[in-house]
Amino acid sequence: MDLLCLRPAVQVLRRVYSAIVRPLFRVFYMRRTRRTHIGDIRLSVPPGVFHPGVFVSSRMLARHVGSLQLRGTRVLDMGTGSGVVGIFAEKAGALVLATDINPVAVMTATKNAALNHCSNFSARVSDLFEAIDTHEGFDLIAWNPPFYASVPTDIPSHAWYAGSRYAVIRRFAAVASDHLRPGGAALLVLSSDLDLPQLFLIFAENLWRANVLELRKGIFEDHLLVSLTRCGPVGGLSGG
Repeated sequence: MDLLCLRPAVQVLRRVYSAIVRPLFRVFYMRRTRRTHIGDIRLSVPPGVFHPGVFVSSRMLARHVGSLQLRGTRVLDMGTGSGVVGIFAEKAGALVLATDINPVAVMTATKNAALNHCSNFSARVSDLFEAIDTHEGFDLIAWNPPFYASVPTDIPSHAWYAGSRYAVIRRFAAVASDHLRPGGAALLVLSSDLDLPQLFLIFAENLWRANVLELRKGIFEDHLLVSLTRCGPVGGLSGG
């Protein structure tokens, strides 16, 4: 994958951005509630909730989900944050369940869904699939996972830190298929800040077929939109 072949100067610049600039930006910019919009979707984002107007990963996932034919499908917006991905899915015709380990994010997503007149959107607090029964099958699970292999120190930092050796992503890969309907798929946004070979190995070890749908290059970070399926392409979900 060519995004792994970076010039040394670019590698250093990206490490400085990830280790210093981005954390400082999160601390100082997100001290108060910010309002933004993604396309026609209006959002209010309080402190401690991942901001999709600032970081490209949620926008990338939301716009792709919004381009799918989702009428009559059930979508799980995991790690919902502001609710933007689930709102895009609801506007595309899906029945949406949004979850997050952060109660503030769940309240935020609920309020933003109401602000955008979503009638088929519900939200609950859940650590991955902890509060979801296996009979609640989904056609699509959309997740913008945390990118850093460090242990979170508080509830809001779960949006950024995936635990030692990407523990939360390993947990997801082990059980997500139990919550998919036949022909269903998971959509994830991954970052060049991740150890991508390790992540793809985790998916393979858990019998997922990973297909890169989109690669978006940036100055400080590259993003990949990845589809995970058990067998064959995403069933019933096509571009609009």
